Amino acid sequence: MKIYTANAKNDMQGLLRSFRTYYGLDSVFLQKILKPKKANYYKTPTDAMRLLTMQAYAAKANYLTVEDNLWIDSLSKVADWNNEPLYVNSAAYRDNLQNSLIDIVNANKPPQRKTPPDQEAIAILAVVDKLVTNQTINHNVKGLNGLAYLNVGKDAKLTDSVYKLMATLKLSNKLRKEIDDMERAYKLLKLDPTSLDFAYKTVDEKVVTLKSLRGKYVYIDLWATWCVPCKAEIPSLRKLEEKYKGKNIHFVGISLDKSADKKVWEKYVREENLPGIQIMADKDFRSSFVQAFQVASIPRFLLIAPDGKIVSPNADRPSNPALQTQLDKLLK
Repeated sequence: MKIYTANAKNDMQGLLRSFRTYYGLDSVFLQKILKPKKANYYKTPTDAMRLLTMQAYAAKANYLTVEDNLWIDSLSKVADWNNEPLYVNSAAYRDNLQNSLIDIVNANKPPQRKTPPDQEAIAILAVVDKLVTNQTINHNVKGLNGLAYLNVGKDAKLTDSVYKLMATLKLSNKLRKEIDDMERAYKLLKLDPTSLDFAYKTVDEKVVTLKSLRGKYVYIDLWATWCVPCKAEIPSLRKLEEKYKGKNIHFVGISLDKSADKKVWEKYVREENLPGIQIMADKDFRSSFVQAFQVASIPRFLLIAPDGKIVSPNADRPSNPALQTQLDKLLK
């Protein structure tokens, strides 16, 4: 009965958090968005229409007041950070505990400046010992956040230190296997990345191998026709290709669509006239080349040096100005 009651309370806390995330717009924050920086800030008809739409929405929305936010904060606090039976049996408690750690990391930060996912995971690893003394909960929270960092982290030294920490933890069999599999692939990439290769076909059935692209940098876009965020990067990718046309770099798109959707991929590539070298992986996410990078989600980008070594197994997106800064240095 105690676990049932506590689980219900954590479910309620989760609902309150979701309400604030999706419906509880902060009126003060929104007014800053709606207020133009200059008289002619909204120059185009599209911008003006967007402003009118937001203002109309703002007039009807029910905002959370400061008191509302304080009330939700008071109800959403974790009363007991070390309830092992509840952690084992209640997904709501586990979610609330993780979200409470995220709240601590992002305390006093406005919504538009929340900590990036990789930094967030590392920050949680740094504070969890102060709150969670139960070994089962402590180790699994560290394991989950360590895994979250390893999926997106780009700092090699930090990645090594996270793997060292993961090795000291007592984790569930499923979580341990996931981290160990990822570490094996990571070590393989470090040991002999030049051994990696693929042989995938274009829409015209021409075979392209990674080794055939040696001599130039290779920027790889792992995507799929069903992936909306992937498609959102295409305009930026076009601009990149145009900027570095004739430079020492290949742009390669590898589709992770399922083989049954090959025709869908071919049609999309042709109709959209996608830039660069467009090929399709042989077994979507199960393809050996893709699995070597432990790709769990897309879009995902890779940057490989002319000699086949890995510059970045998790490169910046085309829309991120940091990528152009990096490429400018490499291709000067």
